[in-house]
This record gives sequence, structure tokens and C-alpha cells, in this order.
Amino acid sequence: MSEATFFLFKALMDVFTLGVVFNFMFRLLKVDYYNPLVQGIIRAVDLPSQFLRSAIKPFRNIDFASFLVAVFYSGRSLLFSCHGRIG
Repeated sequence: MSEATFFLFKALMDVFTLGVVFNFMFRLLKVDYYNPLVQGIIRAVDLPSQFLRSAIKPFRNIDFASFLVAVFYSGRSLLFSCHGRIG
């Protein structure tokens, strides 16, 4: 794959990770969910968190499922960016 394709995939994963972090912060800060911008972000990135949320219940205001998804995708993005540069 070319470097442009790697850059595109990494950029998309970074945008998705940023959306998941926003989702985590929205739930932590109890943001108004009637805001169309908030609804769009949550609908776009909430699918992976829903699977984990069924196993890991939120504790008070902290949604650990969204946090774990953000950590997973940021790690994937980091590994993906180092893919062609190792060795």
C-alpha cells in the first residue's frame, strides 16, 4: 500500500478515536443529548461501546466501555502508523 493510503486509514482511525473520547466525555459530564451535534457524534461512534457496555457497566458517571474502546483504537492507530517503519 502507498503512504497516502496509510495516512488516510490512520487519519480515519484518529477521527474515530476522537469521537469515542468525545462520547466518553459527554457521558462523564452529562451533556444534553438533545443537541444535534452530540446526537450525531454518539450515533457515529457508539456501536463498539455498546458491546462492551453490556459486559462492563458504568460506575457512577464513568463509562469504562468508551474509555477502553478509545484506548484500543488509539493503540491500533499507533501500531498502524509504525507498520512500515519497523525493521
